[in-house]
Amino acid sequence: MRRIGRVLAACALLVLVVSCASHAPVPSRSMELATLDPVKRVTSPPDADVRRSVYATSRLSPSPMLLNLCRGPIAIDLGPDRPVLVAEHDYCGGRAWIPQLEPGDAVALTGDGVEDGTYLVTDISTERRGKAQVGDLPAADVVLQTCISPGEMVLVAANRFVPALQN
Repeated sequence: MRRIGRVLAACALLVLVVSCASHAPVPSRSMELATLDPVKRVTSPPDADVRRSVYATSRLSPSPMLLNLCRGPIAIDLGPDRPVLVAEHDYCGGRAWIPQLEPGDAVALTGDGVEDGTYLVTDISTERRGKAQVGDLPAADVVLQTCISPGEMVLVAANRFVPALQN
């Protein structure tokens, strides 16, 4: 029994060596050296393209009342493992800044319900007004939302800038 096990192990090793050897690259007579671009440490956020102060925070159900006051964007707490929704009516000023954002833009947010800092836009999508669900929100630290027409709203995903290695 031991002999059969050793024979099977030897066969498996032979198959492995043969299959690896058949895909091995042809040796080269000269070696090429690879170089990497220098890595720089980014310690401060980029200049903000837009600056907004969130004036209030709310849960989902009472948020229309706060939005209707037109005092600026509000932060809506959607619960754990969900982004903070920062919303502003289009006719209260939201249309002047949220739809103009593009991926890579920097948004400085301060105020109630958000972590103060600079957020970088990562994704932009549109949804039907009145049809979007919390589960439709893109993955991000915050999602900026305003209406752009009688039938559509824009969702702008943004992540908080954290100093890291970037090249």
